[in-house]
Amino acid sequence: MKKEKKNYNVSYYDYNLVKDSAKMIDKHTNYQNKNVIINIHDHNGDVLRDFKRLKKLTKQYKNIKFKIVYSKEYIKRNRKKQILLNLIKIILMLIIIATIVYFALFFVDQDKAKDLSDHIKKYKPEITTPDNNQPNQTVPETQNQAPQILNTYNKNYSKMFSELKKINTETVGWLTVKDTNIDYPVVKHSDNDYYLHKDFENNNNRYGWLFMDYRNTAPTLSQNTIIYGHDSGGVMFGNLYKVLYRKWYTNKNNQKITFNTENESSTWQIFSIYKIDTTTDYLKTTFTGNEFKNFVHMITQRSIYNFNVPVSTNDKILTLSTCHGDKQRLVVHAKKLS
Repeated sequence: MKKEKKNYNVSYYDYNLVKDSAKMIDKHTNYQNKNVIINIHDHNGDVLRDFKRLKKLTKQYKNIKFKIVYSKEYIKRNRKKQILLNLIKIILMLIIIATIVYFALFFVDQDKAKDLSDHIKKYKPEITTPDNNQPNQTVPETQNQAPQILNTYNKNYSKMFSELKKINTETVGWLTVKDTNIDYPVVKHSDNDYYLHKDFENNNNRYGWLFMDYRNTAPTLSQNTIIYGHDSGGVMFGNLYKVLYRKWYTNKNNQKITFNTENESSTWQIFSIYKIDTTTDYLKTTFTGNEFKNFVHMITQRSIYNFNVPVSTNDKILTLSTCHGDKQRLVVHAKKLS
């Protein structure tokens, strides 16, 4: 059976009046088959200012429904205010949704970069970088054939670069920095913008990829070969910041970087690590006269640690550059070991 409605009206809002009315109605009402409602007529928004006490009252009298009835004058006076409040709520909700989506996309791109990196690493051969101080091994001379140099690097890495170039024809090398997550192929485009937002497969990705400065030459390297990468998300140069830890940079095992190209496997000795406000003075790739000597002096003096590594005008250097916070750059310089 449908309950009959029983309405009571409180002509204007006063908490004590509403409380006494509810008490009286509760005492004298048989709730069976009745839907009891107290209509509170609010002309000045007093209910909103007394909301907490009224809420307690609704919990006390669970068999009574309290309905707020605003006057037409009150609604008219507050229409613009209510529209503004609703608009603010909508804007805040949109901002929250946009923020959630924004950060969700960061995690999605990060996972994509990690998955792609894991996939690519299967092409990297497990070989030891040749010791430049040891003579090459040779195959013994036969009757009809001269001695041949055993070049394990060329054999294995030729296959690797061949496979990588099927994925990205702009592959120019493979960079590895010890005790970090940096173990990636390096690409090179006709500008320094493309791989800021493209991954190794040329898909859009906010973490981009490691790329060589477009002014550099590859596979023959310039006097200063520069490699860039983003610093966030734990991918690319995302934990290059480790080089700033004394425990890291004083460990001699970490002071050598491997950068392999199609032509050779090469080891690079770190001689300078530093943070600096945004500048381009360390991003030179070609030098004339005494420019290189002065350049080396400048970047060596900036180092947070004295590596005691001499660099001559005949040396080639490798520069790793990434952001460090909003206004700084983190830079690593290493010289090629001959």
